[in-house]
Amino acid sequence: MKAFTFPKALAEKTSAMAKSRSLSWRLGALTLIIVLPLVVFALMMVGWIAYSDREATRKALVDDAHGLADDVTREINAHFLLSAALSRSSFLRRGDLTGFAEQVRDILAGAPGVTLIVSTADGDPILSIPSLPSDSPLLRDRAALVGQAIGSGSAFLSDVSADSALPEAHASIETPVVVDGKPLYEIAMILPLEPFRRLLQSQNLPESWLSGIVDRQGAFVARLPSEPGTPGTLASREFRDATRRLPESTIAHTSVSGQKIVSAYAPVAGGWTVGVAAAASELGLGPGAFLLTSILAAIALTGSLLLSYLSSRALAQKMRELESKTENVFTGEPIATAPTGVREFDSLGDALARASELLSLRAERQRRAEQELRTSEEHFRLLADSLPQLVWTARPDGRIDYTSARREKYGAIGRTDWEGIIHPDDRRATAEAWLRASEAGVPYEMEHRLFAIGKGYAWHLSRASPLLDERGAVVRWYGTTTDIDDQKQREENIKDLLAEVNHRSRNLLAVAQAIARCGVSTATTIHEFERRYSDRLLGLAASQDLLTDRNWRGVPIEALVRAQVALPPDGREKRFASDGPMILLCPNATQTLGLALHELSNNALKHGALSNDDGDVSLVWRIDDSGAEPKFEITWRERGGPQVNKRPVSGFGAVVLERLTAAGLNATSTLSFDVEGLTWRLVAPLHEIVKSGTGESGSQALSG
Repeated sequence: MKAFTFPKALAEKTSAMAKSRSLSWRLGALTLIIVLPLVVFALMMVGWIAYSDREATRKALVDDAHGLADDVTREINAHFLLSAALSRSSFLRRGDLTGFAEQVRDILAGAPGVTLIVSTADGDPILSIPSLPSDSPLLRDRAALVGQAIGSGSAFLSDVSADSALPEAHASIETPVVVDGKPLYEIAMILPLEPFRRLLQSQNLPESWLSGIVDRQGAFVARLPSEPGTPGTLASREFRDATRRLPESTIAHTSVSGQKIVSAYAPVAGGWTVGVAAAASELGLGPGAFLLTSILAAIALTGSLLLSYLSSRALAQKMRELESKTENVFTGEPIATAPTGVREFDSLGDALARASELLSLRAERQRRAEQELRTSEEHFRLLADSLPQLVWTARPDGRIDYTSARREKYGAIGRTDWEGIIHPDDRRATAEAWLRASEAGVPYEMEHRLFAIGKGYAWHLSRASPLLDERGAVVRWYGTTTDIDDQKQREENIKDLLAEVNHRSRNLLAVAQAIARCGVSTATTIHEFERRYSDRLLGLAASQDLLTDRNWRGVPIEALVRAQVALPPDGREKRFASDGPMILLCPNATQTLGLALHELSNNALKHGALSNDDGDVSLVWRIDDSGAEPKFEITWRERGGPQVNKRPVSGFGAVVLERLTAAGLNATSTLSFDVEGLTWRLVAPLHEIVKSGTGESGSQALSG
């Protein structure tokens, strides 16, 4: 029993001593618990600040690189557009080099330092503006660049040429000139490199930073500072290798001057690359900041331990409670307040409880507002991207700040304005319409031609409504641009079709009038006139039905024969034979030959070879290619009919067969009344007979 008493008493005493440790020890331990994490956190924050500063500098490098890339791209694209416009010059396509030279001099007046060289497709220079001596290095060895431009079929930007024989380093835009699918000339726009150096100087970068532009081979186009990066000098191997692996990124390397730097680079139009760099030592805080932070942390820790010995248990407890309540303010958890006996602590506890509640409500409202905003923006984006129009918004000055997904159809729209894609003839009217709408604060509407990728210049309808502030000033424009080129073409087609219908109607009315006049002169009674007039109108209508059924695209001659030579099913149809090649008749030939065949058929049934039991009729047509111009020949021959002793009295049929067909088809028409029977023969130029664009040649028709 006594063996177990001492250890138990010792344990109880030890426990009591642990419970009765001094306030200073407890506060010291609590101070260490609180301060040490803060010290560690402070050191971590210093590290984080160093990292953030380094990343901020890196981001600034990347942003400046992209900004420089945009400026260089705009500079290059301006020359690309100028070169493309010159390649489409009507003077150059006609071979009028004198007129083209005058045109180029006026244009290059606004591009100082630029030289234009025109070469043949074989690479021989034939024109230079300004004029260069024949032994100029710029005119030698043009064949390789000319061959590359013509072989690729599109314009390209060359690398830097910095040969010692040249007066100064330069680059060029090589553009082929293709006429009717064949290369005719090649235009070389020689670009001085000084404008690119001025672009670097205009970027307002920190003085210690470096910037440069390199070509596809990694040679400098321009560099700041210039030495040792003169045009044509290769950039460092690490930089060249990095640009070949990735089109844009950042890289730490040694510059051509031996300095340790961090470079951000981005691609530009034509295959060049821009870079912006800072010394590696500028990225992040130095080791002195960590040492100073460590000393301050040690001082703070010592002072906290000292103060902890001077504090009382109650104050420490109150502070711990307030500390826990303070943490709840930032987490948004509710704070339970209980009387502490200290007025200041109670007031602070109540304030913390109210602050926690307000912050929690505000955080919830902000979360909901952000969610609603994201949802609204996503809905607007989906709606705008689903529309067949280009949806856009613009600032009060007209500069575009948003476009929907259909912006990919207009590659040259850029981020600011429409100048790159509006047809030059429509730019002034567009600008004037925009200014009128802006000044009046009214909706803007304009029909103009825009350049669409894969389609060229096409008609578009642009509309925009202004958002006005309380003073009536424009705050923002909301607009759409709709492709109406097909509608414009349909309108033109409808106009052409109406004109064609009007022309055909007048022709039909003229023919009907001629039928009526001849019918009146030969008919003996009104009944006879009505019968003949109706019969001939039905024949005319049969030809029109064939044309309309085929949408005026031409009528096969066999179909016209079947429609106009309508024989009764009493055996006489077997005594009619027709033969000839397949020919597609034009509308005029369909109408004219239809009238002739109708008259011949009616005459054969009433008076000719088909009016008895023995006669027969043959209709043969052919194409004669033996002369200088192909001819169409058709012959109607009757045999075995009643004997014809003399020529009958001339009537409407004779007028149609001898006069109307000859005049309507620019042909020769012969109508003879032999003893054996009637013979009608017509010879006309083939182009008067065949449907334009679909007619066969003489050899093809004969083989058919």
